[in-house]
Amino acid sequence: MSSKLDRIYWLYQQLKADRRPSRARYCRRFEVAASSFKRDLEFLRHRLQAPIAYDRRLNGYRLTDDAFELPSCWFDPPALIFLAAACNQLRHLDGGGFRELADKMENLLRLHHSALPALISCENVGWVNCPSGHLDTLLEAMLDRRLLNLVYHTGHSDRTNHDAPRKVEPYRLHHYMGTWYLIGYCHRRRAARIFQVARIAELTLSEESFSRPRFDVDAHIRQSYGIFKGGADLQQVTLKFDPYMARFVGREFWHPEQHTEPTADGGLLLTLPVTNHTEIMMQTLRYGHHVEVLAPPELRRRMVEEIRRMGGVYGGEWG
Repeated sequence: MSSKLDRIYWLYQQLKADRRPSRARYCRRFEVAASSFKRDLEFLRHRLQAPIAYDRRLNGYRLTDDAFELPSCWFDPPALIFLAAACNQLRHLDGGGFRELADKMENLLRLHHSALPALISCENVGWVNCPSGHLDTLLEAMLDRRLLNLVYHTGHSDRTNHDAPRKVEPYRLHHYMGTWYLIGYCHRRRAARIFQVARIAELTLSEESFSRPRFDVDAHIRQSYGIFKGGADLQQVTLKFDPYMARFVGREFWHPEQHTEPTADGGLLLTLPVTNHTEIMMQTLRYGHHVEVLAPPELRRRMVEEIRRMGGVYGGEWG
């Protein structure tokens, strides 16, 4: 069975080639009723604004403006799903024309089926929004390879240090767990740094430029689990999940270099590289008593201390 997209594109090609397609020829080719031809013709005329007229003398349809072109974006199902997901993500961004762009992308989806945008959705939990103006400035800086002057709230205190602006070489905008981050080289720290864009209090372009990144950005992202890359040297973290949770975690992707191994009791060992304990601790705590940290010893000690503090929060209910 032919798709609506196939039929519309055939009609478009016939019109562009001035072959005067007719209803009868259309119905024979696609083995559909005349009502399908009427709907597709109306879609071309009203939704896509195609200037189509009927030529009684030649018993067929023609374009009244040869300059008319269909949008060049025709997608297969995986691409449609990706495009619909991108529309959802764009609607989370404030200003900067992102919502207008999402509207245009949804119109492309409706070329395939009018209901398609409503059939696919995405949900990010715990994500942090950021000013769209920051994204514009960051993109310009990366494309032109210009340094940035920025004031950054580290999150360690409630006060932004306005007296100590940073000079940063911007290399990559990285979207992680629904939140935007800037990966670059910080001149103050003389090291690679990852900045949460929402925590940038002030941002301006510098007249200074840089020639190329000082480190391999892809390798920096891949080196360890999570968004926090600084801290101790690279360590291998091993988590032991009980049989109940192993059924779920065994299907999950945590890191490209993760290693899983089943245990005799039906559980699962998960090993992955980590350079900072912050995020792996938060992730591990999600699984409650279904997981145990086996290595490294320092992480296990920190987990024990954190669980003890959690017990103190609940006071008399603990134990």
